[in-house]
Amino acid sequence: MSDQPQFPLNPMAIAVNSVAIALTLVAFMGDCAAFLGWLYLGVLDGHWNDISLQILLVCLIVSFTIFLLVAAFFGLGNRLSRGESGKKFLSDLGALIDSGWEKALRMSMTCMLIALSLLVGFLFSGWRDILWWSDFFRASRAETEFRLNDAHALYQAGYDIATEDRKPLALLSLGKVAFDQKDFVSAERHFTLAALIAKKLPGDNRNWLVQAQQALAKALIKQNKLKQAESTLNQSITVFGQSATVSPVVMLRLLGPLIVPAPYPPPTLIGTYVLLELTYAKQGDFEKTYATFERNLDAIKSLPRVNPQAIVLTTELFANLITGAGAKQADYLDRSYGRAMELIKDKFPDDKQTAGRIEASYAARLRAIGANDRAEKLYLEALENLNMLDKGDDTILPRVMNNLAAVYVATKQPEEAEKIYKQEQELLMRWQPKSSDAQIQLDSCRSDYASLLHSLNRDDEAKKIEVRRSGK
Repeated sequence: MSDQPQFPLNPMAIAVNSVAIALTLVAFMGDCAAFLGWLYLGVLDGHWNDISLQILLVCLIVSFTIFLLVAAFFGLGNRLSRGESGKKFLSDLGALIDSGWEKALRMSMTCMLIALSLLVGFLFSGWRDILWWSDFFRASRAETEFRLNDAHALYQAGYDIATEDRKPLALLSLGKVAFDQKDFVSAERHFTLAALIAKKLPGDNRNWLVQAQQALAKALIKQNKLKQAESTLNQSITVFGQSATVSPVVMLRLLGPLIVPAPYPPPTLIGTYVLLELTYAKQGDFEKTYATFERNLDAIKSLPRVNPQAIVLTTELFANLITGAGAKQADYLDRSYGRAMELIKDKFPDDKQTAGRIEASYAARLRAIGANDRAEKLYLEALENLNMLDKGDDTILPRVMNNLAAVYVATKQPEEAEKIYKQEQELLMRWQPKSSDAQIQLDSCRSDYASLLHSLNRDDEAKKIEVRRSGK
């Protein structure tokens, strides 16, 4: 039987000791957080020796202060366990700390050993990963700052130490920098290798493959290797629908892989079709360009959530591509905008805003090829649909009015043009100063209106508008 005196459990002693343990854990977690913060800054900046140690110094001071509190609480807990009054610690704090020092030291040493063990395991398992991410983040920063040579060197260093599942990302980054530097031969080489590695990786890496193929196609188009680009994009379309998510990137492999989302956005089938349209248009095969555009609209239509703006933008991109179609340009415009307007009407029957936007876009294309009568009709329909946009954060309504007035000028209808210019000017003056775009549009409107008045020999009225436009 033990000779040590036995004391009944004191609830207050248990509470005080619990507080001491909690404070020890707080200090432990604070130290770990400070170290990880220092490590994180090192990963981002890559200048390990230049990073200030103030964070660690402050953490050390705070930790020691907490350690003294822990010792005091443990000492108070000891006295309460023996039935002594705990109030004496106010007048005898040093003795109180001394009485709990040994227990606090054991607790802190235990936490320190745990922290050191975790740190050693962390560094042993993830040091290569840390170096890779350090190079990658520093390269990304250099790229955003347009230090492309530095970015290339850092991406190359990251590629040299990258594991196989990271090499496609490293190669895509290298290829992008080379592409931005207009070194399309090197970009082609990097993207080709990225696609080959993505094909060989275990698991579902098809979206990495598609992304590499899309980037490769862009590099090939820049080199006018249109047939190769066409073949590459058709391969992408074949495999694209087989995968819905981008394979994640492994960040660390401590106690199993820790993964993070890929920093690149996932490739889209719509974007692939647009690139394929571009290759056909550059080859002068506008019929295939249009057929691919129709496939693109079908792909948009099949999406679970169709974005109406995607229909407008896709159609406008196609219209840009067929500007070299000569006499057939008008026919392609009619067919493409007709399909797009049908799709919008079918999917979004109540969306007047999108209907107005596609009509305005169609009218602008017709006006560009001299079909002013048809453009006038479409502009009027667009105005009817866009009248709800009487607000200063979207200038499409006054721009449509300005374009319609220009059509009236071109078709010798000056009275109608003047009426529209006045309506546009009144509308924009109501909006000021909501938008800088509105001010730019107002200046443009006044300039065009003044030109009309000069052509009608109404120079005095035109000068008044010009003076108002100059702000005098």
